[in-house]
Amino acid sequence: MPINFPDAPNTNDQFTSGGKTWLYTGNTWELVARETGIPNNSISSGMLQVNSVVETKIAANAVVGSKIADGAITTAKLADASVDGTKLAANAVTTSAISSSQVTNDKLANASVTIGNTSVSLGSTATTITGVSNLTVNDFLTINQVREFVVLSNTTPGSATIFFQDDCSVYHFNDASANFTLNVRGQNPGSTFNDLMSVGQIATITMLVKNGATPYYLTNMQIDSTNAGRTLYWQGSSGAPTSGNASSIDVYTFVIIKTASATYDVLASQTRFS
Repeated sequence: MPINFPDAPNTNDQFTSGGKTWLYTGNTWELVARETGIPNNSISSGMLQVNSVVETKIAANAVVGSKIADGAITTAKLADASVDGTKLAANAVTTSAISSSQVTNDKLANASVTIGNTSVSLGSTATTITGVSNLTVNDFLTINQVREFVVLSNTTPGSATIFFQDDCSVYHFNDASANFTLNVRGQNPGSTFNDLMSVGQIATITMLVKNGATPYYLTNMQIDSTNAGRTLYWQGSSGAPTSGNASSIDVYTFVIIKTASATYDVLASQTRFS
């Protein structure tokens, strides 16, 4: 039966007849689809003009899992870096669009993975995670080595030293020139330590203070600029320190346990290193 193609077609126009679909390339009509499926290797880059496959050419929900055979999309089918941020609409890839167990270790190359504000399950072969500000582990965590940042302050501990708990937890100060206090709070003016901690959580603050020939010591420890709500328990029977140690580094450690809102049990200690 003869096929009556449209007169004066435009490039990329499609025409369907008898269960077959043709695409007008600008010169001829090319068969691109039939009821029994697309012939192997029938669509090549040479048949597609730059930017010829656009959203208006694809019907809503036309590309679904049932239309794509298992393993049909492989790295060999994609040019290097062909799928990037410019090819995906905002929020196009969501957890609702990916079924459980679709993304597995064998689907990911040995490369870096950037994780946004979402929960991620990693298999036993995961090796490196970077750029994660908060990581919650619901089971045992095995760590071979821990490297922690230390704030190396070029100043002496002042009369009201402020620790930025959401920045770092270990602080090293130059020679003390007077007795000092410690105030644990949030990093930003509107951020409090109480906001950063949930009930039942624990945080450790370590303060290293050098002393010269004349020793000085910590006289008070506050949380969010107040003594209220925190109970100090000093290690040993002697209670809070009454002096520092000359020509030494005094290390003050505070284990802070949040037991209720703005309420803490603090296990404190002073240790001399000389």
